[in-house]
Amino acid sequence: MFSQQVRELGYALDSLKKQVRIAAFFSRWLGRLTVGLREISSEHARRFLRYRSRHGLLHKGDAAALQRFTEFLRREEAIPAQKMSPVRLTAVEHCALDFGRYLRDERALSRSSLANYVPFVPVFSRIASETGKSALRV
Repeated sequence: MFSQQVRELGYALDSLKKQVRIAAFFSRWLGRLTVGLREISSEHARRFLRYRSRHGLLHKGDAAALQRFTEFLRREEAIPAQKMSPVRLTAVEHCALDFGRYLRDERALSRSSLANYVPFVPVFSRIASETGKSALRV
């Protein structure tokens, strides 16, 4: 049972009640839409949170509680596993990944340095495409 799992995770009683309440609201919302248990997807969770937000009902922690609830349902195999679409990277994203690998492997830069340098790849690419010139000329 979801409430038992939340309790075992060490949440305080007040937090447990809020999380169970979100799960109940989500269940009722799905019922009004006549969504079957095996049809529930991450898109339903996003739509539910948007619905609550539009009606001024969204509170801090609701998204995390709903995610915890849907993960619980997946572990219990009550709802289907989340379908992951294959990620297709753009040429610029490939370039940024390659540049990051180069900086890490060949130049031995730290993670924090990578975080400072790699985000500029799309900027240089955009400048080059807008001006028709290579932004990387020295």
